Amino acid sequence: TVAMVAYDTWTLSLSQAALNSIHLLPPLATSELRTYLSVTSSGAVDYPTGLPIVSITSDNGIRVATFIRDMKNCSLVRFSINLSTKVLSLTFDEVVSASSLSPLSVSILNSLTGVIV
Repeated sequence: TVAMVAYDTWTLSLSQAALNSIHLLPPLATSELRTYLSVTSSGAVDYPTGLPIVSITSDNGIRVATFIRDMKNCSLVRFSINLSTKVLSLTFDEVVSASSLSPLSVSILNSLTGVIV
């Protein structure tokens, strides 16, 4: 969604779904050297002429001017366990690479101060 329009500058707010999509496509948007933008002419209209903006194709994308890396650690939001199917499901507040999780880093407790299983 467009958060702010100031003459020649637009500020767009990314949804969590859009941010998750970016995270799922490494090495997309991991540094200044890996963050470019393309725009189609149907994406905006020049004011006051009413003419469409000039398209920027993906092979001529514009490199980001300012890049601020995602510095927020993701958090476990909830989990569920099904002992019949032997499945433990973990839900995080943003996407997590399945290959980055070590099963040995997960412990099941019988209470907040209880026995580790």
